[in-house]
Amino acid sequence: MPQMFIEVRTNAQKLHLLLISLKQINTIIFPQVFKEINIINRVHIILKYSKQNISPYGLGEATNSPIIALGIDWAYHMGHFLADQRYAHRSAQANEQGIGYLNNNSVALLSSHLNLLEDFDPSRTGDPFRWIPKGLMYDLMDNRNDNNAVPRRIPLDDNVTGYTIQQIFNALQSDVTSLQQYRVRLLTQNTNNPTGVTSIFTFYGY
Repeated sequence: MPQMFIEVRTNAQKLHLLLISLKQINTIIFPQVFKEINIINRVHIILKYSKQNISPYGLGEATNSPIIALGIDWAYHMGHFLADQRYAHRSAQANEQGIGYLNNNSVALLSSHLNLLEDFDPSRTGDPFRWIPKGLMYDLMDNRNDNNAVPRRIPLDDNVTGYTIQQIFNALQSDVTSLQQYRVRLLTQNTNNPTGVTSIFTFYGY
C-alpha cells in the first residue's frame, strides 16, 4: 500500500494518496472486501477526518470502521511482509506508533518491517489508529511468543504459528466485513489452534 512508505505533508496530499490507494485496493490488492463499500461513503469519511488530527482513518467510530480496520490490517501486513521479502536486512527504518524500527531491533534476525509488525501494541494510547490491528496477521504466521521475550514488550501469549498468506487471504471474502466475521471465517476454513487464534483476536480488541 503506497502511502505506508511515502511521507505526506498536507491534508490534500493525504486525501489524494488515500483515494489512489483505495482504487488500487479495489482493483488489484483487495477486491473481495472493498467492493462492498460505496466510494461516496469512503470519500465522506476521508474528508471528515482530514479536517482533524485523526486523518485518514478516524478513531474507529464510523459506520464503515469495521471493514476499514480489516482492509487496512491486510494492506499494512502485505506491505511490510512484501518489503521484507524484497529487502530483508537491507531494509530502511520503518516507523509506526511513534517508534522507529531497525533491522534486528527490537527482535534479532527480523528486518525493520517485521519488527514493526511484531511490536505493534493496541494499548499504545498515543496512536489514534491503534484500533487497526496491524500486527494481527503476522502474529498468526510467526513462531515467536511475545510473552517469552526478554524484555517482554507486548503482553500477548501468542502460541499460534503456521498460518500462510494464502490461508489468511482465503478468508477475506465478500461477505466478510469485520474482523469478528473474519475470525469466524478463518477458523471455519482452518483448524489450526482455534483457542490461540481467538486469544490473539481478543488481544487486539476483536
